[in-house]
Amino acid sequence: MDRTDYLDNSRPIDVWRRSDHPVALAAAKRVAAFVGEQLESTSSNGNLGCSGTGTQSSENSLPPVRLPSQRGGGRKKFDNHLVRVLWDLAVSQYAPHGVLLPREHIPWIAIKLSGNDALRNGSRYNKCHWKPPQLRAVVDVLDHLGLIHKSTYKYVREGGFEDGMSFTTRILGTDLLWDMLSGVTPYMIERDPDEELVVLVEKISKKRKLLEYEDSLHPKIPSIRQNLDQINGFLSDLRVSLPLTLDQQTEINNERLRKGKGLYDFNIPPETRMHYARIFQDDFTTCGRFYGPWFQNIPAEARPYLKLEHKPTTIKTAGHGIDYENRGTSEIDFSSLHPVLLYAQAGINIAADPYTIPGLNPPGFIGGFLV
Repeated sequence: MDRTDYLDNSRPIDVWRRSDHPVALAAAKRVAAFVGEQLESTSSNGNLGCSGTGTQSSENSLPPVRLPSQRGGGRKKFDNHLVRVLWDLAVSQYAPHGVLLPREHIPWIAIKLSGNDALRNGSRYNKCHWKPPQLRAVVDVLDHLGLIHKSTYKYVREGGFEDGMSFTTRILGTDLLWDMLSGVTPYMIERDPDEELVVLVEKISKKRKLLEYEDSLHPKIPSIRQNLDQINGFLSDLRVSLPLTLDQQTEINNERLRKGKGLYDFNIPPETRMHYARIFQDDFTTCGRFYGPWFQNIPAEARPYLKLEHKPTTIKTAGHGIDYENRGTSEIDFSSLHPVLLYAQAGINIAADPYTIPGLNPPGFIGGFLV
C-alpha cells in the first residue's frame, strides 16, 4: 500500500487516551494476546525472533527487535505504552464527527522515538510515565508483526500545540490491526484526566521547552484550571463535524485562490482532538493562549459550515437547556480588535477604520501599529 503521499499530513500521537468500555478493552486484549504469543517465543537474549507469525521471512527479515526487560516492571511499562498507542490508532480511523474513514484516508501518526528529551519521572507533564525507549519497543514489535506500517520521515511541526517539535517516525495501522480493532469507536475512548492542560514553556530558537511549576506559583492557576475544565466538559458533550459537499469544497478553494491562499485538501481528515490546553510563555503574567480542538486549524472559509450535534450516548447536555442537534455555527469577527481596545481604554468610541490614516500605507503601517 503506497501511502507516502500522506506523510506530510500526519498528526502527532495523542497518548492521553483511556477506555473502560468492554468492546474497546476486548479489542485491546486481542491485540495484546497476539503480541504476547510472539513475546513468548522470544529468544534467551531478549530479542524477538524471526520465527513468529510476523510478515517478515527469516531470509529478508529486519534485525531482531529488542524487547523490554522483565525486570523493574519492563513488561508492564511495555503494555502501558502498547495500549495507549492502540487507543490512538483506533481513533485515527474516524473523522471528528464519528464516521469511519476509507482506509486510504486514515492519517499517519507522527511519533518521537528519541530519548534525548524524555520527560523525567515525576513531571506534571508525564503522569502517564511515557518514555521513548518503551515506545520504540512497541513500535518495533508492531511493525515486525505486520500490525503497523512504519516510515522514517523527518518533519518539524509549525504552529499550534506542538510548535517546534520534531517528529522523525510515522506509523499507520495495517488491515490486520484494523480487523483486530473492529467495533472500537471514538465514543468508547475518553481523555485521560491526568493530562496537564495548564502548560508553562520557554521558547529557545523556535523550540518550546516545558517548564515545571507549582500551582502555588500564581494565584490564578486554580481558576485557570477550573475554567479549562468547564470548557472541555462542555465540548466533551458535543461532536463537531464539517459536512461539505464537493461543490462547497470547490467553492471554498476558489475563494481561497481569489485571496491568494493555497488550496486546502479536504481528503485529509483533521485531527480528532476536542479539548483545549492553555499555554503560557515564561510566566503566568502573560495571557496564555488556547490550543487544541481540530476545528481551530480548518480554513477560515470553511468555518461557517461547522455543525454541532449531541454525541449519541450523551445525556448531560439535557441540563444545559440547549438543543444542538443539527445546529450550525456562526463566527463573530471583531474587526481591528486591538486598536479598538486601545481607543476604548482611552474612552474613545471609534467608528471609522483605525488603520486608515492619511499619508500612510495601511499594509506597511499595520504591523508597526500593532507592535
